[in-house]
Amino acid sequence: MGRLLNLLEGGGADFRAIPGLAVYFDPTDKSTLTFNSTTISGTRNKGNLGVGNFAQATAGRQPLYLANSINGQPGLQGKHDGTNGSYLAIAALNLAYTKFTHFTVFKRRVDTGTAERISGKYDTAANDREHMLQITTGDALNGFIDADGAAGGTSLVAPATPTIAVGTPYIAMHKYDGATNYLALNRTNVGTNAYSGGVFNGSGEYQLFNSSTFGENFAGDITADLFWIDALNAAQEAAVWAALSAQFGISIA
Repeated sequence: MGRLLNLLEGGGADFRAIPGLAVYFDPTDKSTLTFNSTTISGTRNKGNLGVGNFAQATAGRQPLYLANSINGQPGLQGKHDGTNGSYLAIAALNLAYTKFTHFTVFKRRVDTGTAERISGKYDTAANDREHMLQITTGDALNGFIDADGAAGGTSLVAPATPTIAVGTPYIAMHKYDGATNYLALNRTNVGTNAYSGGVFNGSGEYQLFNSSTFGENFAGDITADLFWIDALNAAQEAAVWAALSAQFGISIA
């Protein structure tokens, strides 16, 4: 693990050292952002599979840029005006995969009293139900997974304690290895369940802060979002945890 960790640690972390990185949202890299005054109309996806970039043409739904979001690191804030739900998406994200690993670094700013969708590739309008990280109405972390085009699915909800507190930064990981759905918070495993989802091959969107068809607005900050089309092995996973912890100053188990 040592060599891999050396590749990822510190401010110059390049997560593309781990193969299969489809999405790498990195608002700490200002060169990736397209500004519309103080809000962001698009971001360059730093993933290495060439699946497209994030965009939002509607000014009222563009997230706010924050120079200091989590422990001195920049990020984007959703629902910053208290009314409009922010929403960035990579449209028509054509990916076929049977496993995945999803990391997000986030902080709630407001408890909206409803479910809050942080990020994921899940859109019923496009018949593209695959996965998402969500905060439930009970303030717990939820990793939802569903085979593409299916009508059902399964939620993996973390225990009510610890709740996702307002003002506290977290690193979350949602992983599926083809048989088991895993959910971890600050490197502590908060739940697993069995799931057999088959092949994910939807052509819908990869979404940040919300969905085009749901009102589950995340009123908080996202400072990193990474999605691999594979289940990372133990060494790779540990290296990502360590790199994100070092970059954002978040203690992990």
